[in-house]
Amino acid sequence: MPFFRTVNVRANVSIESATDKVPDDGYYYVLRQGKIEARFRRLKQAQELYAEFIAEMNLPSLPKRTETPVTNERMLNETITYMSNKALLGIEKKRKGGRFNGRR
Repeated sequence: MPFFRTVNVRANVSIESATDKVPDDGYYYVLRQGKIEARFRRLKQAQELYAEFIAEMNLPSLPKRTETPVTNERMLNETITYMSNKALLGIEKKRKGGRFNGRR
């Protein structure tokens, strides 16, 4: 069975299979605080117990990320930062033609 690990660091609960903490015998192990609590043949069963352990902890939800809105000024500044000098002045590159330009 391939290596598998799902971890909730805040609750200190994990599901593991074929890792350095659990044997590679085809089972999914549910660990709580580093100790094996149960083993299951099917991942879905392990996920159910994993969810129960996390629910028991009754952890507060993480604060939502607050991102500053993108203003037109900020977008223009970022665009100008990555433009070349010629592009800023409106100078276009002259195209020299394709592969067979000038050949007969």
